[in-house]
Amino acid sequence: MLKSQAINLLISTRRKFSNSYTIIKFFFGLKPYFEDPFTALVYSLYTGFSSGSSNVEFVFHIQNLEFYARPKDKFTLEEILIKHEYNFLPQLITDSNKYVILDLGANIGLFSLYTFSQIMNCRIYAFEPSNSTYNILVKNSKINPQLEWEVYNYAIWSKNGTVNIHNNTFSTASRIAFPGEDYEIVPSINLSNIIETIIQKPVDIMKMDIEGAEEDVLCGNEEILNSIKCSVIEIHPNRCNQYRVLSTLNSKYKYIYRIAKRNSSKPLIIGSNRSLFTTIL
Repeated sequence: MLKSQAINLLISTRRKFSNSYTIIKFFFGLKPYFEDPFTALVYSLYTGFSSGSSNVEFVFHIQNLEFYARPKDKFTLEEILIKHEYNFLPQLITDSNKYVILDLGANIGLFSLYTFSQIMNCRIYAFEPSNSTYNILVKNSKINPQLEWEVYNYAIWSKNGTVNIHNNTFSTASRIAFPGEDYEIVPSINLSNIIETIIQKPVDIMKMDIEGAEEDVLCGNEEILNSIKCSVIEIHPNRCNQYRVLSTLNSKYKYIYRIAKRNSSKPLIIGSNRSLFTTIL
């Protein structure tokens, strides 16, 4: 089946040379995470020619961990596996104790899997609102039963209830729907309820990538950050007031860092009460 798909996609290359850079980038960047180069090529062809709309599932590996991903998940693969934008993670670990980690906006679970590949002695609670993407997240958790990994189908919001989620072509772009947009109704949960009801203990590291909802979730709920030792937050300035978010983090953390040299214009911010790097924000 993959062979015939590859042939069909190769035929279309005559009309779409402009996508060749994307194909090459993904092929060489992701080849180490496939069992064979041919499957890596097929996936790379999909990323160049399918407009990200394909739901075909491919099997990847991070060290001894297996997971599924689709062409529509290509941006989370690029961010974590090709650009290594979370390669600072080991610097957040200071002892051999078991770490409690929150993955908010988990997508298919790639941040969680990368974290497990770096820190096996941890327990991760992952939350993803989009139903179709959550199904892949569940599948990835089930094929790695050795991991202490709990996954939940919730949107992170300022209050418990339901919210309308708009699903874009690429899985990383699901967000709170604007008026007039197509949406699916999903359950929502606030940060206090997660920590006080589900986890019931302090959090060592919280990663938050919730497509602009960070302002609603954090601002006005600053006290909950007292239960989170280190926060790693991607801020979406086009969807929230980034200065309010930064002010909230500054009110609760002694050190604020911005990860430099990202390809994305969205700030990736780390808040911590201990010194982690040489340069602070």
